[in-house]
Amino acid sequence: MRVPELEFHVSQQDPSHLSLHDEDQVYKSDFFNDMRVSLDKLLLPDKVSPNFLFSNCCFYLVGFPPMPLHGTHDTVRGKTLHVQPCTITFDVCRLIRRCMGTIYWKVHKNISHVIVYYDCDLKTRNEVNNLCRNHPNSPSAISPQWILASVERRQIVDVAQYPPMQRKAVNTLKVKRKKSQSLFFGTNSNNNNNSIVKSSIFEGKFFYISNVPQQDALMSSSSRSSNVMFSAEKVERVIISHGGRILSREGIRILQKVPSDGDDKNQKESNGKERVCYVIHLGGSFDLEKILQNDAILGHVFRKNLCKIVPTNPIWLQTCDAASLEIPPSRYETLFVPVSSRPMKRLKKDVKIKVAVTGFVGVERMAIRMAVLAIGGDCTENMSRDNTHLICKEASGPKYVKAVEWNLQVVTIEWLHHIVYSGYELGCEKSYSIQHQVDNSEIGTDTMIQ
Repeated sequence: MRVPELEFHVSQQDPSHLSLHDEDQVYKSDFFNDMRVSLDKLLLPDKVSPNFLFSNCCFYLVGFPPMPLHGTHDTVRGKTLHVQPCTITFDVCRLIRRCMGTIYWKVHKNISHVIVYYDCDLKTRNEVNNLCRNHPNSPSAISPQWILASVERRQIVDVAQYPPMQRKAVNTLKVKRKKSQSLFFGTNSNNNNNSIVKSSIFEGKFFYISNVPQQDALMSSSSRSSNVMFSAEKVERVIISHGGRILSREGIRILQKVPSDGDDKNQKESNGKERVCYVIHLGGSFDLEKILQNDAILGHVFRKNLCKIVPTNPIWLQTCDAASLEIPPSRYETLFVPVSSRPMKRLKKDVKIKVAVTGFVGVERMAIRMAVLAIGGDCTENMSRDNTHLICKEASGPKYVKAVEWNLQVVTIEWLHHIVYSGYELGCEKSYSIQHQVDNSEIGTDTMIQ
């Protein structure tokens, strides 16, 4: 079915001069101010950490003012209306991207939701309805309040409750403040975190925390400080907060109590779920065989085939924590699975990188952010001239165009893999630039044609 090519032209006129009744004017000022207050609360530092709430959603924004506009003020029937359309548009996009949603500014085959701005006229709303009826995905037309309500409740709410210009949806959003519970890169290090229970995603799973190998402990302090080292205490708190168990002799007794009829079935519980023990490697060189030899408890579990042994690292754990989801480490082995004899490297003190990302979504995008933070870099949701690097999936998109214009280092994901395990060297971007990849692919195509 053909997707209609719609173009929406929304005039940027002063709200007090819109051709609507006074009653609608007051409603729209209330709508705008309520939305502004809700956005301000949700975008407070540490209020909403990156998550996967909208990872399966593709949004098409209709009628939103362009972001370069400056804010103005006006009064409608005695009420002050803070007209800052650029801020509203920018903050809605920030909230969507923080929840791993995808935004389109033109009609696209992937869109699942059409967000209609509050002052769209009847003609535009009719065009939106026509788009939703004829689009192969049958996307849902919603008001921006649906985004706010879903984020506040931490779940996808019913779209029928938040249609475009639905008045009763305006005052339904109540935002409660909660302190951040981030245990790796957040600032909240209160000891009360030990009692926090976030979810049960690791219920029934066992964990073994692999400390720094003896040979790494004997290294010089300068060599040891170049490796990424995670805190065993913080790792344990995250595990327990999601219902996981630290492997112990009691854990072995629990594993041995489960009846089994053979080696293959020995790794499954009575409900058919696979029994797993995740080996979390904190840092330094990694050798699973030596760990199994040196630790009596883990070695016993392995020899008796009591459960599957899965090596991973705190980047995987932090990604699961942020997503409230147990992610198979095999989904992104390069960053989730420790590499033998190749410890993760911290950035040198004189190296400052500030990374933005484009083209990556969901788990992969989250893992990239966690890896950059782990090695001592900074990762931003949006891109500005202050960024030093843009990690691209392909040489296209608005971020790519701006990064080239601003002379930022535009690199592939392989650049991050390189600096994580080999360290950062000045000029290493050249071998991993997105343009270098494009040139190589063009050379290969020309060779094939010849």
